[in-house]
Amino acid sequence: EEKEEEKEEEEEEEEENEQKQIYYADCESFVYNGEHKLYMLGWTEENNDQVIIRNTIKQTPEKVVDDFLYYISKFNKEVIVYFHNLKYDFHILLPYLKITGSVEKDNQYYELQTVYNKCKIFFKDSYKLLSMPLNKFNDNFNLGFTKKEAIAYEYYTPENHNKKIKKEEYEKFLKEDEKIIFNENVKKNIFNPYKYYKEYLNLDCRVLKEGIKKFRKLIFTIDERLDIHNFLSISSLTDNYMKINGAYAGVIPLQHSLRNYVNKAIRGGRVDFNKKYHKKVIEGKFSDFDGVSLYPSAINRLCEEKGLPLGFAKRFLKKDLKKWKKKDYSILTIKINKVNKYQQMPFISYKDEKGILQYTNKAPDVNLIIDKYTLEDYINYHKIDFELIDGVYWNKGFNNKMGDLVKNLFNFRLENKKKNPALANVIKLMLNSSYGKSIIKQSFNNKVYKSTYDINK
Repeated sequence: EEKEEEKEEEEEEEEENEQKQIYYADCESFVYNGEHKLYMLGWTEENNDQVIIRNTIKQTPEKVVDDFLYYISKFNKEVIVYFHNLKYDFHILLPYLKITGSVEKDNQYYELQTVYNKCKIFFKDSYKLLSMPLNKFNDNFNLGFTKKEAIAYEYYTPENHNKKIKKEEYEKFLKEDEKIIFNENVKKNIFNPYKYYKEYLNLDCRVLKEGIKKFRKLIFTIDERLDIHNFLSISSLTDNYMKINGAYAGVIPLQHSLRNYVNKAIRGGRVDFNKKYHKKVIEGKFSDFDGVSLYPSAINRLCEEKGLPLGFAKRFLKKDLKKWKKKDYSILTIKINKVNKYQQMPFISYKDEKGILQYTNKAPDVNLIIDKYTLEDYINYHKIDFELIDGVYWNKGFNNKMGDLVKNLFNFRLENKKKNPALANVIKLMLNSSYGKSIIKQSFNNKVYKSTYDINK
């Protein structure tokens, strides 16, 4: 029964992070022989400007990581450590860690967990919350300092550690645009590349910390109940914003086979052109109607006309399929027998044997799973002859709150584009994330990490 395929939405309180100490860290690696191995590890804590850096020349990699874990775990029960691109740093540190849990999806790492001296340590990817490179942080958050990358990674070897050399020897490993940045930062002809690289790592940690702290404050100005430390991604944060503000009230989440069925009605974004103008030069005046905030505007339009369907889905009885137009909303399985109207840019779509989405003016050989609105478009614009095979429907009305929330965020962003660009950019991230979290596919993977290295020995 359909109710067994769904679950009641429950408001869950996010775990409080008051007792969690926050750290920001980064790794630098040796890459000279094609492998990436730990060279330096730097970290800094939330309320301390000092950046602690250890290298694997004076100490073994095991000892460097052990010092790091000891420092962040002492006097703490739970710790959050941000890396800006956790996947890379994780693979550098993995030989020296004992991973006890992880949050992964599509080969991306959102969180990794370990335990050291009874302290729970959560490694998080700050890029999943704030998807911009570190060298853009100052432009967006006006930190007062920044970092520009001009590092000759292939120069660094254990033998070259802490040597003083001529600038020209180092520049051999740099690209032309990197040489300009390098010469802006290094004035003396003789310099120490290790100290230069160390300062680069120092800036990485400081920029990451100050950027994330400002980002957190900006999110609080949108809704004081949203603490970024409670979330793993900007999409989960935005989804929670929608939830606590009533966007999903009365909307029942889907799971199992019903979710999989409904998911087949979802079509991704489409980039296309009119074949009529393929490889032709167009002369004269023409207008370029470039849309903005397409996902949020689609949500707003949906909620202005209808909204998100309320209540439990019910499966159509065969005899009731013909009543699909009278239902508030439905997902239907249909068979197109004939397409009677040709379109220059057809929008009848199906997936071929390779799983690639194809658009056609002909009746596909396969059954299609589409929603009510798509079927209405096929009828109106392609004049299709079809038969109904199966489907589910909702008939309890709609919740259109999400449209109001998206519109408010959009207008709030417009207000701040000039007076507070950083806040405007944060809102843009939220707006672009408001859509995807609602159509997540089911995941079946469960990874277990085993390490031969005991961090508690």
